Amino acid sequence: MATHNIDVRDARDRLIDLLGIGETYPLLDLPVRDDQLMVPFDNTASLPIVLSQDGVTYTLHDKNNAPVNRDNGQPFSIEGNSAEALLETPKIDEDITFKILARKPAKKSGEPGKQGYLHETATVKVGLDVSLKASIQNAPTLDATIDTPEDTDPRIVDYNTSVEVELRNSQEGVDYRLVTLDKDGNKIPLPGGADVRGDFKNITLPAKPVTEDVDIRILATKTFESENREPQTSLLEIALPLKVRANPALAVSMAPSIIDFGATSSIGLANTQTSVKYRLYLRAIPYSQFVHGTPPSGTAVVSVPVTGEPNAQVKVPPSGASWQTPAGYVAVGEAKSGTGGDLSFDTGVLNEDTLAIIEAKKDHQAGAKTMPSALQLTHAAAVLVEPNPAQALTLAWQDNNPSTGKMKVTGGQPGVFYYFRFTSDGADEGLPAYFHKQDENDSALNKGIEQSKIGVGFVISRVGSDESDTDLARTPPPSPLLEIGAIPDGATALYVRAVKAQTRVAVQLAQPGCRALGVMMGGMRMDEARCA
Repeated sequence: MATHNIDVRDARDRLIDLLGIGETYPLLDLPVRDDQLMVPFDNTASLPIVLSQDGVTYTLHDKNNAPVNRDNGQPFSIEGNSAEALLETPKIDEDITFKILARKPAKKSGEPGKQGYLHETATVKVGLDVSLKASIQNAPTLDATIDTPEDTDPRIVDYNTSVEVELRNSQEGVDYRLVTLDKDGNKIPLPGGADVRGDFKNITLPAKPVTEDVDIRILATKTFESENREPQTSLLEIALPLKVRANPALAVSMAPSIIDFGATSSIGLANTQTSVKYRLYLRAIPYSQFVHGTPPSGTAVVSVPVTGEPNAQVKVPPSGASWQTPAGYVAVGEAKSGTGGDLSFDTGVLNEDTLAIIEAKKDHQAGAKTMPSALQLTHAAAVLVEPNPAQALTLAWQDNNPSTGKMKVTGGQPGVFYYFRFTSDGADEGLPAYFHKQDENDSALNKGIEQSKIGVGFVISRVGSDESDTDLARTPPPSPLLEIGAIPDGATALYVRAVKAQTRVAVQLAQPGCRALGVMMGGMRMDEARCA
């Protein structure tokens, strides 16, 4: 709206009046903003006079140049203030056009001051203004590539987030509320919303947390308390699309949580959303992801009870606002649509302790386009796998000399302790034999000290005999030695218990244990003992 150097001309005229070198008229080309002047039936309006002049009185007249007075006979008028002045009107019951008379103070007593009508008139219409503008507050656009978003561009929020809508230039005396339309066009109030009364200014309309995509509409209502009239209601034209990400807090369960070697398990989700597709991702659990004792502050873990042992605890990979496949995780099967109830996934055959996470993905409609949002559920599930009960261990006397009392153990499962005894209920003989895993990031490397931690201790391999090999990182550690001592008379077998180092999940190797195939047992002389 052009102002034609109003501020400069106003300063010029005030200087002329101050010096008394002439008389000036009020500036008559002031803008009168009437693009938003619609009021409910029997309400007053405020006519905005832009850049009003200080010392000028603005009086309301009808289109026939007659003054419009109050009930007490006084005119509707306002003094200019060098800024925007709001000239009040009487209550309006039909569309009407007003003229505005601008008058300067008289120079001499008894003489009228210079006056004239502003060039622009002000038309006030009766009714609910359905063209008001509004916008969702504090929510990013669904399409992050939009540089200058419009009010009606879809916004996206997290699940269960409260929303606020700012309505601009509200009508005084009108109540506004957030609603949505069902498939039949019925107006459904948004939960937790409340009526907010307009006051000519911008107002904020609230709603409680939103859980599904919704097109927000605004219902305007004018109630006539002192008249025998039905309330007047209208739906504003603007529609504000709000998209909601999937619920990240679904319960995730594993059944069973401890399985036989080479068995399967099932992942369960509860209270799934029909608008969401879910996909299972699995990863063998690296040693670095096990937690022993109290987890560090801020570390999320999934806990699996182990009979007779402390719970096994595994770190859950951090989840953000958008899905990023964590390193090492592999999708298993296709995505499944939510049912509104429970949903299950088969893990397939597992040979390693495994952590399961779930991707939750929604497809949002944005006009003719479909735009997805995806996230990782905050809960995860772990399945612990028993050691292989059919692992083929081989035992041989060190240097083929039984008198050493030491047996070299080979063929063990990495990450497993093996405990030996001569009777099924006897005491363990010597220290257990442990088979190291390779480096979790490079299978060609041995584990370093940091990856050898189990609880609060370390499992260190014995020194090899070939000291000339300098590339110890790639040299496989020597086979563990079992310090078994002398074989008791009458002993015919070794009983073997396999225990996972990190989880303490245990299993007895297939009976009858290590038969006397290479050691002196029960008076029999053999070359070696094999456990299978």
